[in-house]
Amino acid sequence: MGLILYWYPKCGTCRNAKKWLDHHELQYEAIHIAENPPSRTEIEQLYKSSGLELKKFFNTDRRTER
Repeated sequence: MGLILYWYPKCGTCRNAKKWLDHHELQYEAIHIAENPPSRTEIEQLYKSSGLELKKFFNTDRRTER
C-alpha cells in the first residue's frame, strides 16, 4: 500500500501535511475525505495499523472543522 493522505481542503493541518509531502517530493494519493470517505472497514484497518490510541487516531483534541 502506498502513502494515502485523507484530507479536507479547508483544514489547515491537512494543507500543511500536503505541503510537507510536496516539499519532500514524496509520492502519495490525496483523497478528499468529504467527497470520498473511507469505509468502516478501511477506518478499522487504518486504526489497527496505526498503533495509536483511539482519541489520538481521530484527533479529538481539536475543535470541529467548520
